[in-house]
This record gives sequence, structure tokens and C-alpha cells, in this order.
Amino acid sequence: FPLITLTGTGWTLTATDQDDNPPYYPSSRFGSFTSAPIKVDAGSAEQLVAVLPGETLMPGTVQGKSGDVLLSTAGVQIDVNVYVTDHFNNVVKVPPASNGSSAGDVRISIKDNTDPYFLTTASTRAIEATTGLAVFQITPIKAGTHTVMAEDFTSAHGTPWKSSPSSSFPLSNILNV
Repeated sequence: FPLITLTGTGWTLTATDQDDNPPYYPSSRFGSFTSAPIKVDAGSAEQLVAVLPGETLMPGTVQGKSGDVLLSTAGVQIDVNVYVTDHFNNVVKVPPASNGSSAGDVRISIKDNTDPYFLTTASTRAIEATTGLAVFQITPIKAGTHTVMAEDFTSAHGTPWKSSPSSSFPLSNILNV
């Protein structure tokens, strides 16, 4: 079976005899064995994962993230974390990835322009090679439900990384005081 989730310390595998053995063996069960740690590194950079407040990055999962997006308020700034990941949503960073493999420029926008008035300190940012992350600050303005779109627009690394829509997030127009 393949090990797909990144780990710096390593996974260990344990084999345990679960049933009684035939009578000609010296004991009714064999002892168990635990392997030495098996380190799993990220694969090649392939896609982006956009993570909103309330969500947590979850390497090795289909979505690459978990948790419930927090309700946002119009006019209040939020952070959007965009990670460059391999096929299994493990963050690609240097090291252990080869130098430059996670280098790239990412652009964010509101998908389908559902909030044409949103503000951002910068709509493009470079992925930080040592962390595999770019952090954007956005201020949504129009109440409703929106999705942030993260897209790679760097030609230097060849095939663009797969774009990532964030989870949908509700935006209230009422400031809770």
C-alpha cells in the first residue's frame, strides 16, 4: 500500500499475528514487529489549495482541508492561505523538494465576480519556497456567498498548477458588536 501523507519524522508499520497458528509451530502466536520510521516526502508541485478562516490544511486527504469556514462580515479583512501541493495535497516546500519546484506566482480573485467590490492588499503574490505558502489579505464588501479562486500564472515551471476554488463562505452585512 502506498504511503501518501507527508511526514518528517516517519510512519511506522506494525505487523501482529492475529490468529492462532497450527500446532507444529512453537507458540500459538508469533510476536509483533514494528518497522523503523519511514519518511514520506511531498511529490512534485501539482495544484493549489486555498484555505479560509476556520479551515485547516489536511495533507493526504481528497479536499486537502477540513473544518467549517467562519462567517465573515462585509468590510472586515480576512486571510486566505494558498498552498502549493502535490497530488495528495502535501505541501511542497524547499527542502525536501528540489530547489525552485514550489516557486511560482499566484493570483486570487472572487470566483464568477460575485463581489466586484472586494479589496485586497495584493491580488498576486509569490509562493514562499520554504513554506509552500502565499498569504493574501482580502476585504469582501458585498453580502452573499462567495468563493475565492487561486490560480497559478507562472510560466517558468512549465504546466500551470491546478487552480483551487476555496470553500464557499457566507458574508454578512451586519457587524456583530
